[in-house]
Amino acid sequence: MSFEERMEFVLRSIESHDRQIGELFDGLAQQKELGAALHEEVRTLTRNIETLVKVSNRDAVDILRLANIAGNHEKRIERIEGERE
Repeated sequence: MSFEERMEFVLRSIESHDRQIGELFDGLAQQKELGAALHEEVRTLTRNIETLVKVSNRDAVDILRLANIAGNHEKRIERIEGERE
């Protein structure tokens, strides 16, 4: 193999490696973009879950209050019915 042939081989090899490195960098850039998008999605989902928990807790308190009101009404009805007898 002549010197020129060896140099061509080396240049082709370098070009090939350069393309591979470029592809790797492109892949890393895509991974970074995906990671950032996923991070934002997780943040949004976390905020939504926090909101749902707050609403659920508020609903639970409201239901407990309604149950107490219903219990008080039941006691009044029983007392009124007891007075009629």
